[in-house]
Amino acid sequence: MFSFSAQAAELVPVEELGLRLAPGFRVTLYSDSDLANDIYAMTLDSRGRVVVTSPGWIRVLEDTDGDGRADKATLFAETKTGGMGMCFDGNDLYFAGDGWFSCYHDRDGDGKADGPPEKFFPLHFTEHGGHAMRKGPDGWWYLIGGNDTGFNQQHVTLPNSPIREPEAGCLLRLTPDGRNSEIIAHGFRNPYDFDFNWLGDVFTYDSDVERDFFLPWYTPTRLYHVAFGGHHGWRLHGWERSWNRPDYYADTVDILWPVGRGSPTGVTCYRHNQFPERYRDGLFVLDWTFGKVYFFPLQPDGSSYKTEPEIFLEPIGTHGFAPTDVVVAPDGSLFISIGGRKTRGAVYHIEYIGKKSADGASAKTRGEEKREPAARASDLTEVLDAPQPLDAWSRARWMPVVSRLGPAPFAQAATNAALSIKERVRAIEVLTELFKGLAVNIARSGASDPAAPIRARVAWAIGRVPQSESTGLLAPLALDKDLFVRRCALDALMDLRATLDAKSSGKLLAANFECPDKRVHQAAARLGALLPDNSWNSIHPDALHTQGKLTTALAALWRKHGTPVDTKSVESVLSALAETADNGLRLQAVRLVMLALGDWNLNRPSVEVYTGYEPASSLKGHDELMARVLQAVRPLFPSGDAQLDAEAARLLAMLEDDDPELMSKVIGKITETSSPTADFHYLVVLSRLRAPPGKEVVAGVARTIVGLERKLQGQELRSKQMWTERLTELVAQFVKHAPQLPDELMAHGGFARPGHVELASTFNATQRARAGRLFLAATKSDPNFVWSGALVELLSALPADEVYPVLRQQWDNLGLRDAVLLQLTKEPAGEDRERFLAGLDSSQPQVVRECLGALARLPKEPSPEGLVPLLRLLRRSLTEPKQGELRAEILDLLAGQTGENFSIRESNEKKVELKSFYQPVFDRFAKKYPALAGKWDADSGDDPEKWKQILKSVAWNKGDTGRGEKIFRERGCQTCHTGWTSLGPNLAGVASRFSVEDLFDAIIYPSRDVAPLYRSVAFRMRDGQTYTGLVAFESADGVIALTGPTTSVRLDDKEIVSRQSTDQSLMPTGLLNGLRPEDLADLYRYLKSLSPAQ
Repeated sequence: MFSFSAQAAELVPVEELGLRLAPGFRVTLYSDSDLANDIYAMTLDSRGRVVVTSPGWIRVLEDTDGDGRADKATLFAETKTGGMGMCFDGNDLYFAGDGWFSCYHDRDGDGKADGPPEKFFPLHFTEHGGHAMRKGPDGWWYLIGGNDTGFNQQHVTLPNSPIREPEAGCLLRLTPDGRNSEIIAHGFRNPYDFDFNWLGDVFTYDSDVERDFFLPWYTPTRLYHVAFGGHHGWRLHGWERSWNRPDYYADTVDILWPVGRGSPTGVTCYRHNQFPERYRDGLFVLDWTFGKVYFFPLQPDGSSYKTEPEIFLEPIGTHGFAPTDVVVAPDGSLFISIGGRKTRGAVYHIEYIGKKSADGASAKTRGEEKREPAARASDLTEVLDAPQPLDAWSRARWMPVVSRLGPAPFAQAATNAALSIKERVRAIEVLTELFKGLAVNIARSGASDPAAPIRARVAWAIGRVPQSESTGLLAPLALDKDLFVRRCALDALMDLRATLDAKSSGKLLAANFECPDKRVHQAAARLGALLPDNSWNSIHPDALHTQGKLTTALAALWRKHGTPVDTKSVESVLSALAETADNGLRLQAVRLVMLALGDWNLNRPSVEVYTGYEPASSLKGHDELMARVLQAVRPLFPSGDAQLDAEAARLLAMLEDDDPELMSKVIGKITETSSPTADFHYLVVLSRLRAPPGKEVVAGVARTIVGLERKLQGQELRSKQMWTERLTELVAQFVKHAPQLPDELMAHGGFARPGHVELASTFNATQRARAGRLFLAATKSDPNFVWSGALVELLSALPADEVYPVLRQQWDNLGLRDAVLLQLTKEPAGEDRERFLAGLDSSQPQVVRECLGALARLPKEPSPEGLVPLLRLLRRSLTEPKQGELRAEILDLLAGQTGENFSIRESNEKKVELKSFYQPVFDRFAKKYPALAGKWDADSGDDPEKWKQILKSVAWNKGDTGRGEKIFRERGCQTCHTGWTSLGPNLAGVASRFSVEDLFDAIIYPSRDVAPLYRSVAFRMRDGQTYTGLVAFESADGVIALTGPTTSVRLDDKEIVSRQSTDQSLMPTGLLNGLRPEDLADLYRYLKSLSPAQ
């Protein structure tokens, strides 16, 4: 589905770091987890030093001895959450974290924040919250955030904001003081970062919902050239639902490149010269999931760009490399940080060490020509040629020079044809940011300059800092022969729309409505949507060609945002549709009809699978209009154009077309070679059509559904994805109109595969029983049949004597044990006693209770070994005071098995007292069965009696806090139990929550009572190795697991043989071995000193 121009085989491995990267480059470890772990974000300060953040801190990393490795970490500021974005401006650090966009001031320049930050406005701190910020070429702040940031109309405090009702993630533009803002782009899911190129265009990398992979509405991670005022397709908040408009829609910004699955993080535009020329002005973007660093060279293309990515760096083996941020250093090298979700934190350094000669493969620069610049003052050169000119360290170098020079040299440079185009562009930007914009004569000259980039940046400049002739200069630029210039002028006019007169606005809009370049006519439509009525009414769509009429309709719909059914717009679009045979224009028309009918039912779908296939508003009372739409759209399908066919079919489905011929046409789109994604789309369409489905149609639907399993084979369909859930939902809708469909499915020879199990939930009772027998037969004939909990549930409808033997054969399938036990406990048999005893260790309360009940119904079996699981369960239950009923059941069962009677009354809910209430039970069994004593306590061979005696000998009140802290650190406890990203629980107040005995029992036996949050998972690999750790992230094709406080592994899903949730803690045993009683007292004294934060 997605390809890259540079394959991993071309990269050079660096085995010691577990990486491979592009030839000619060197990667080294700049900073490891000992200085900064689990890094969320990174930036460089005005001195070029690396600054990183994570929960608890912001730290400055320095290499003080010049050996290329950081050896010092200085705390710049404390932060509760850590930051998702940081950017220095002089000594001040702008910050997105702790729920705010804020600024830490360092007025004395000592490298440390003066105190708490100055807060500007709230930003939700979540993975989909507020992220990166940068200072733009105009000196304003720009900030990006995901679809849970909380962007709304309150973030629009400037009058000319192009967006007033934002959807999902946004890009904000803020005044230099950070106090007021406008929204300049929206419709993002969760972009973490963005950057400007040398022409001021913004690029970002947005996220996908990988669990929806293969479904028709899945949208891959994607690189955007951000459109000013544009909607980029994502419409929902949060991460649970995934509905994104296709980028080919008329009202949606095109994707610059669809990358595929992943988790986007850092983005930077390389504007330096240490790397070979081909990298200059290209983009480096990071994928956290797969640990890849992509490079995107940018090529001019109309009003935008085109690109094909290369893999610049990626991990090899099981090394953890989860990149979070990337910055360009003052010497032109790269720093890349890793971390996030408690994974190992580090900073890597990448520099070019190959030949310095030109490689002849540089990306073409828009409008630039190779020329030798005329001799000029070095001060001016230092400013105009400053690398990474928007970064804090670069600004710290060139801004004092600008202050010394004043505006005159830059005004001269802006119009000096002897200088390079890039230098002249920088001169324009300097004047715009620091000297109140372009003088009229400079603007006039630039607006007629032969170089398109100069005209484009002049248009931008006079939009950002208006002058007396701004509108008069922008109007002809909006009709420029160069599409890039046009688009920039239209964007600038959006800022100055209040100054446009009706006559000039009508002329320039009409011309740009007609433009075939999508970015241009979208920009014109956005401008048109914001104009006052008198200017809008000066446009006469009847005089325009089809593209102009469609763009006019788009602008009109945006002007009437929120109208349920816009009859006038529908009619105007149908009129334009009737006059064209061009499939691209027809596709636009189909989309505009959807918009005019209220668009998709995004917020209240009848079922989730119909979100993009039913209208948001009722169409009752519009029968005549619907009839005209159907009459116009039916002939478009099929057309042979994949996009037009998909959307024409969608529109007909939204209207619940009852044309009998349409069903067979839709079935005809599904072939042996059609993709499962396209097949799913057309199945949804079929389920919405209201003509009675004939026998051939139902048979075709059944054949398609069964065939999906075959088409998906080998495509890594993960169980966590939503494919099965949505397909089951779809089949349920089909069954309502075609109750014979289950019989057709079961009659198909390809039915009863693992992917079909869930579908049986839509069958009636008789059909389910029949399906159960088919699946039972399939499991017997295929020893490799993939079992699931749903299959166990389906088979449970069959008689126990048929099913139980098969279920017992699945006992070694650890992932199914709970499901198997829930069935076996319905009719307990003596041969399952050991299974029921094993079930007492389940993490699922229902399973534990059912196993207890099953054991109670079995004949008495007073074997001492069989008592250990019961006592172990009783011991665990003491950590949960509210499990009194469970403890009563355990005691009843113990009494029934042994004849012993226990009378315990729980008088309160404190853990310490609970243990004392029940200790006689453990003492009684320890005395009766001394050989088993302690087996219900010890987890790893530790001698409970030895430790019992040691702990009794400790003088707990004579410890020393200082010596205890030293032990705490020497034993490595701080690695997991301090900071906001700890692998273990926060120990503040722990001595007040636990008795000294319970506290030290937890240290000696760390896996005795493991909270669900800290239970590890054991992964067995094909090569025989086993990795045990906490799951940090489930990626599309694998798992990132935390195997220790500063270690993580990336495991390929194809290499994982099995995974098992365990009751094991990552906390090692033996932490107290070798300590004297007085050492234990010191450690306890230190733990008592850890007070919880108020």
